[in-house]
Amino acid sequence: MNNKLIILFFIAGLIAFLPISCDIKNPVEGIQVKIKNIPRTTTIRIQFIETNTGRVVSTPLSIKFAGKDKNNIISDVNVLITEMNVKEGIAYFAIKDNLQPSVQKPVEFTVIVQGSGYLSTSQNILVTSPGSKAYMINGDYLAHYHQV
Repeated sequence: MNNKLIILFFIAGLIAFLPISCDIKNPVEGIQVKIKNIPRTTTIRIQFIETNTGRVVSTPLSIKFAGKDKNNIISDVNVLITEMNVKEGIAYFAIKDNLQPSVQKPVEFTVIVQGSGYLSTSQNILVTSPGSKAYMINGDYLAHYHQV
């Protein structure tokens, strides 16, 4: 009987260490990630160039959009933008996807540029076809102009 008692304690000990029904849930259960990565139909890249050196402007710039189609300018994630800040002298944005620029129906807007120590300037942009577009806007620093 002693052997039976030892075996019974052994089995009871094993049962005590067996995991009892643990309800561990998946931490991402019920979470849905929706990614809608639509490539923009018409994208714009503008480099702001210093007139004297031909280099990209290094001063942070503030950009505002004006003109006929100013309400058709969007960010790469489809958010309407009327102004933006640029740190590295290059601006990226897009035109609303439902617009198909053409010679007959161009997308027109004005880019107004300002920056600390930078001579404010503006340039009209005329987009006549969809796709990736690149423009350069020349400007200068106020320090390059001397009072006479």
